[in-house]
Amino acid sequence: MEKQYQFMRETIVTANACKKPDAKTFETVLLPKVQASAETLSRFKEANRKERDWFTHLTVLAEAAPVVGWIANNVSSLLPM
Repeated sequence: MEKQYQFMRETIVTANACKKPDAKTFETVLLPKVQASAETLSRFKEANRKERDWFTHLTVLAEAAPVVGWIANNVSSLLPM
């Protein structure tokens, strides 16, 4: 999860310094990393299924991981100017 947020931070900092790419380019760069991160968390959760004390926490993290993909959406049209 920490790697996802670090990647998201790096992406936002880089995006701030660059011209906005088209949606297809942005998805090509971003989505594979978000998906790989979500899959890693899911595998970690399944590998530690026997950890009864931590399994609920691991489930929350694994299910929340794809939410990081929100930055791929063009939400500027939803924000007030």
